[in-house]
Amino acid sequence: MLSFVFAFIFGFCTPLVASRFGKFLPTDLGTVLASLWHCPRCPKCLSPQWVNLFYGKWRKLLRWCFVWACLLVFLFYLIHLNFDNQSQVWVKALVCILALLTVIDDRYFLLPDVLTIPLLFLGFGFSIWGGEISSAASFWGSVYGYLLPSAAVLFIHPFIKDSFGGGDVKMLTALGAWFGFYGLNIVLLISVVSFFAWSLWSRRRSGAYGPHLAFGSLVYLFISHFQYTHFF
Repeated sequence: MLSFVFAFIFGFCTPLVASRFGKFLPTDLGTVLASLWHCPRCPKCLSPQWVNLFYGKWRKLLRWCFVWACLLVFLFYLIHLNFDNQSQVWVKALVCILALLTVIDDRYFLLPDVLTIPLLFLGFGFSIWGGEISSAASFWGSVYGYLLPSAAVLFIHPFIKDSFGGGDVKMLTALGAWFGFYGLNIVLLISVVSFFAWSLWSRRRSGAYGPHLAFGSLVYLFISHFQYTHFF
């Protein structure tokens, strides 16, 4: 029960953290923690137009907070059904970080080191204590996750500028530590299909790729561990 309460609170706070994220760059951990509690000063005389705009933005933000809270609770429920107790804590941490990366990248086109680096070390920890993949598979998966986009940029860059950002490379490195060589290839395939579908729907040729990597990771994670017996 406490796990679901935490999921709701964390999910509810995710858009709030992302909305404040651009206010305290660079993204070292100390600045993040200090700036989260900063209360901005408001002018003494506020026009009715400004007040309406302010409350309109907050209503929209709070709706997204509720959506993310429900989504995190649902994902935690799936984790509870499909993972053993030893793996659940690690996978829940993965889901929480992916949620933050998704919202921040969608808003600022940025995958900050303060999230991608811990995600990498959590992936190594998951291989050691989570029992899902071997430590060797995690290590070589992270190496593959780093080298693959680097090699792709080498060939694509002369034709398409800024095809991959540094944050995308670090996120792929971290996901390689979580899923290994085989799993990362499936994650990449799902993310490419997801980005292509989004591009057709939005009629845009470029956009944040982190949300699609996160989506691919979750799809692979739950499909590879799906236990249909819980539903019958």
